[in-house]
Amino acid sequence: MNPSRPSSLSTATRTMGSEAFGRGSAFARNTFNLVNKKELKDCSTEPVRVAFMGSDAIALPMLRSLGNELAGLLSIEAIFTQPDRRRGRGMTVAQNPIKVWALESEIPVMQPATIDEEQEAWLSRHGIDLVLVMAYGHILKQPFLDLPSRGIFNFHASLLPAYRGASPIEGAIACGESKTGITFMGMVKRLDAGPVLDREEVAIGKRERAIEVRESLARATAVLALRCIPRLLSGELVALEQEERLATFTRRLTREDGALDFSASAETLIHRVRALQPWPGSFFQWRKMRIKVGGARGVTKEPVSASPGVVIGERDAALAVSTGNGVIGFTLLQRPGSRMMAAGDFLRGMPISEGTQLPLLTMLPLVGTKPFPRH
Repeated sequence: MNPSRPSSLSTATRTMGSEAFGRGSAFARNTFNLVNKKELKDCSTEPVRVAFMGSDAIALPMLRSLGNELAGLLSIEAIFTQPDRRRGRGMTVAQNPIKVWALESEIPVMQPATIDEEQEAWLSRHGIDLVLVMAYGHILKQPFLDLPSRGIFNFHASLLPAYRGASPIEGAIACGESKTGITFMGMVKRLDAGPVLDREEVAIGKRERAIEVRESLARATAVLALRCIPRLLSGELVALEQEERLATFTRRLTREDGALDFSASAETLIHRVRALQPWPGSFFQWRKMRIKVGGARGVTKEPVSASPGVVIGERDAALAVSTGNGVIGFTLLQRPGSRMMAAGDFLRGMPISEGTQLPLLTMLPLVGTKPFPRH
């Protein structure tokens, strides 16, 4: 396991679950109870006016559910999403999946570079009652958070307080977790620190990569939204403050996070390879080439005397390399300018000799006990 993960993290999760978010919090007393006492629109006769803020396809199943199953309860008035960006090898300007869905659904799209007074005025002018957020990518300041009469709430892809920040899915897999989930939380100014109202747990299979876990979490978000939003609007949900001492943090990933340090254990490296699929992927250096890794597993439990980074040879259809503890087997490999292929096929075209010393690359931590600096 990653040493940055607190040993009591699972205890925090059980505590929050067993109390059913029933203690309440300062946030709950000052916001949720106040909202329930206001003379707001009767949602049984007129839909609650909602704005959604997000930029990642993980939110699509939830948005479709809101537009279908909760169509009489909610009216999605606008989608706020990141500006169009250049993507792919051709670096052509492309719309993100959230914008594509919004346009197909004939919902107005807003793409501000930052959230400022102009967006605050828009919310007020259009009478937005409720704002839902998931994987948006912009910081929301307090004046904006204070505007909607029914509040601003976030769907975060972890079981808070674990894995706050930009890459919670990758962080959980890299730490060897057997489960993760979606947390529905009130938004506050501090990073993912708001009170928790509900959550949906998701198992992480031993061989599942981030791409598969993300799909499971996307489905779980829709389940959670259908369960908790009607209860939120009826005043049934109660918030539970997070336990700050158990918080862990993730950060934005870069291409360099794919570097593999063979002085780490085979288990740590296998988790890392799974966590970083499909992006940014993992790699090692050989003959000044960056060899991409598409899959990895343990190949032997027998002690190996070779130093970390020494190639053991081909074992069980994998390129076996010694690590700080155990042997890792790379099952899928890709050289520059080629496609990803099975290790046996790769090695027939580009043999890596037994005894070759591969470089020990710098492997930066993906999870910490304090927030990472913003760059």
